[in-house]
Parts: sequence; structure tokens; C-alpha cells
Amino acid sequence: CFVLVNEHLQGALVSALVASDGLDLCSPLVVAGGDSEIVGGIQDIVSELIAGEYAAGVIVFESSDPRWSYIKNGSDGAVIQVSEKEVVGGLATTGTFFFDSVRTFRECAKWCMVNNVQTNGNYFVSSALNFVISQGGKVGYRQIPTTDYANYRFASDIPEEG
Repeated sequence: CFVLVNEHLQGALVSALVASDGLDLCSPLVVAGGDSEIVGGIQDIVSELIAGEYAAGVIVFESSDPRWSYIKNGSDGAVIQVSEKEVVGGLATTGTFFFDSVRTFRECAKWCMVNNVQTNGNYFVSSALNFVISQGGKVGYRQIPTTDYANYRFASDIPEEG
């Protein structure tokens, strides 16, 4: 299903916002790219983020490739900034994001759109985490080994089952 919201509203954040319509506003939400895989799944990581009482969270891996989004940590280890397509630290996001509720996600998405927080004409979920930070909320992260993350740029990159 393809939904054109507005020719100026493009990107994963917009797609996730449209998909969140009708969901229980109090339920936790995971937004994950369809072009990647985390070996072993994400259930345990999401459970840890929920237990840590984070307003939002992200799964990360070591990288320095500017094609990803990155987190920057403060001296206490807390996430203080998330940047899209800009290396601001050594941990890149996998494109898998957690929000403590659909309501939190929708507030973050609205903030991005009202403030035109986009990169190269696209609205990214990663940028939405900066709203949580700006409001004093906690953004958690869990690092996985680089070998546990696979990103498929093209359909031909997807391994065959069997």
C-alpha cells in the first residue's frame, strides 16, 4: 500500500506516522526499517528499554560510514544528540527505534514536521529522538556487534533461505 501524504512530506518518519494511525496511544511502539535485519531479533532489547523507563531508544553498532544516523553521548553515557547522515560519534543506528508509547512517537513526529527537521528532503525517525532529548526525556540505546546487523540496499543483497 502506498500513501502520498504530501509531496513535501517524505521519508520513514512520515510512513511510520501514517502507519501509527489508529493504534492505541498508550502502547509501546517499535519502528524498524524493512531493509535490515538484527540477528537474534529485538525482543530482549526492547524489553530492556521498557524496563529502563526510557521515553525512546535505539539499537546501535560501531561504524564511521556517513550513510547512517549516529548518536552522541554525554559524559554520563546518556544520548544527548542524534544526527542523520552525520558522524557525531562511533555508534550508528540500525534504523530500529523504540518509543515508550505511540503518543510519544506522534509528538516527536509532529515536532519534526512543524520544525522542518529533515535531511535531503526526507524526514527520518532518528531525528525524532532529539525532541525527547529537548524535553528532558531519557533516550536509551543498546549496542549490538556489527556482525549482528545486516542492511540490504538492494533486493539482490537479501540472502536466500534454505
